[in-house]
Parts: sequence; structure tokens; C-alpha cells
Amino acid sequence: MIGDLRSIVAADVRRVDWAVIRWCQPPEGWCKLNNNRAVVAGSGDSAGGGVIQNASGHWLIGFNRWLVDNVEVFNLLQYYNEGSLTLSLVSHIVSMVNRQWSVEICHILREGNKLVDCMSKCASREVLICHHFFPPKVVKLQLEEDLRNTSIERG
Repeated sequence: MIGDLRSIVAADVRRVDWAVIRWCQPPEGWCKLNNNRAVVAGSGDSAGGGVIQNASGHWLIGFNRWLVDNVEVFNLLQYYNEGSLTLSLVSHIVSMVNRQWSVEICHILREGNKLVDCMSKCASREVLICHHFFPPKVVKLQLEEDLRNTSIERG
């Protein structure tokens, strides 16, 4: 299954020389989960974060987590074998994708994903995982930009 996910994502990643980039709301009746990982240069440490927004772009829930060992995460995804499914995160992702609902996986350029980039960067080393039922102050500007359909030119 992870191989299938990789091929879907890889097929959607294209070289972009110039583009107008903005966060796009999901269709009516859908929710959108954007996630991101931020790496601390030279340390191997990183953090991940994500936000679920509704079709109006409003915040439903957000999360962030400090990730201590990137090598472990990379190896998990690189060498995943369905016969040896042992980690709950991968198991949960696979079970969610396989449910009887529509799932669309696509790559979003960083400039169109600023809200969750900020969520990743504000993860705390002291907290295993933090759920945010309301937007933290540090991401309110990015959330407002999403709601205003603010765009950025890349190129």
C-alpha cells in the first residue's frame, strides 16, 4: 500500500518554473488535511504538523509533534512491508485510505502550505504531540491569508 501511495504522490510532483500559488479550499462537503515537516538543519531532528480545514477554509483541528529521529521515519516509509505492519501510524494511514470514501493525495508547494509549515515549526520538544482545537496565535496570520485566498508568485 505505501508503494501505491508513493507512486500517486510522485506522479503529482512536477517541476514548476513559474506559478501563482495559494491554498485551495476543498469542494463543498469535503475536509482538507494539509501536513508538513520542518527539518532542523544539520541536526537530523524535525517536527511535523497539520491542519484540517472545511470547505469554507475554517479551522477544524490542528496538530504538531516533535520528531527526534528522521532516519527512523525514513526507514519506516522506505522499507515498509505490509506483512510486517507493526507501527500504529502506518497502520492507521493505510486503514484510513482504504475506507469506503474518496481520498485524494497530492503534493502542495510549500508556499501554498504556509499554515502547516508554521504549525510544524512551532512544535515543542517537551510535548510528544499537541492537538489544537483553536488556531494558535502564531498561525493566525497564515490562516487569515488562506481565508482571503492570498496568492504568491513563484518563478
